[in-house]
Amino acid sequence: PCEDTECREKENCVVKNNKAVCVAQSKATCRAVGDPHYLTFDGERFDFQGTCSYVMATVVKSEPGLIPFTVLTKNNHRGNNRVSFVRKVSVTVYGLTVVISTHKGKVEVNGENVYLPVTLARGNLTVVYSGSYAVLKTNFGLKVMYDWNMKFYVTVPSSYFRTLGGLCGNYNGDRNDEFTNPKGNKEPTVVKFAQSWRTEDGDLFCHDDCQGECPSCTPALQQKYKEEKLCGLLAKKDGPFASCHKVLDPGMFMDNCVYDICINKGIYQFLCENMKSYNDACLAEG
Repeated sequence: PCEDTECREKENCVVKNNKAVCVAQSKATCRAVGDPHYLTFDGERFDFQGTCSYVMATVVKSEPGLIPFTVLTKNNHRGNNRVSFVRKVSVTVYGLTVVISTHKGKVEVNGENVYLPVTLARGNLTVVYSGSYAVLKTNFGLKVMYDWNMKFYVTVPSSYFRTLGGLCGNYNGDRNDEFTNPKGNKEPTVVKFAQSWRTEDGDLFCHDDCQGECPSCTPALQQKYKEEKLCGLLAKKDGPFASCHKVLDPGMFMDNCVYDICINKGIYQFLCENMKSYNDACLAEG
């Protein structure tokens, strides 16, 4: 049956019950961790401090058989007005909107509070409480994870290759053209790019940039926080994370860790959060 079946660019044809079925070859993950350090589906990194609601990933090019979905996040400030964290995640799929926000163990489904775990859309959508995360999964392979604190991940199957847009990028395998707006044109700056994906959420005080108060960190402090007893522990050759290094480069996580502690005036809670973040990401990579 596969001879007569055309699959998408990043799909393979397999035979199930004598029927040809197209299955995704791989998957890609986008993340926002700490005071948002973003990593797109194609692997581009950027930092962005806006506090409005933004489209992280949405289907911009609809194709037959691809189920549309939209993932939004809203950031907020904590303690320090120059940096922001993911505060709220909402996923719209199968005609439902699931919001993961301030209440651990609970989500909102179309505006109603529901305790986890929950199964929706005739079993096609589940949300469970796993470890410290709310984990939303669909039957077509979308997975969204949020820890009600500062770590957010969205994973998509490669069936959606070249069909997406949002702060997670356009998922086309090229990290040099990530900052494209909803019309498909490239924006010159991260702020302009993010503004193009902003959605109205009724927050009159939200803003897209750090309003002249952009965070900075002196080279001396950066060196201090890079020491092996602090963030440098992540990259230490014979340290507790050494076995992770071959599956996931610790460089980005160490940089994020230094940035977070520095911007938050040396609060070491961010050291633990970043170590946990690297550990979680490492486990996810296997």
